[in-house]
Amino acid sequence: MRPLASWLSYAGAWQRVRHLATKMESTGLRVAFWVSAALVILPAWWMLVTVWYLIWMLLFPVAFLLMVPWRLWRRSQRQAKAAGG
Repeated sequence: MRPLASWLSYAGAWQRVRHLATKMESTGLRVAFWVSAALVILPAWWMLVTVWYLIWMLLFPVAFLLMVPWRLWRRSQRQAKAAGG
């Protein structure tokens, strides 16, 4: 029986995964392993992509909306300076 710490540690988990991957003789089990790995990894990847996309999709319109009043304010400042204010 392994100590509890080795079951809970990342290194222990990775060692068990590697052990499973190398010891699987059956093609069906190997396919099932990689399919299950893909079913875990792909949704996580797509969540990251979606969050990244949403951040930029929201960030750019906000940046452009803020840029218009900023440029108008800068123009009025330049005009006031040119007029001697």
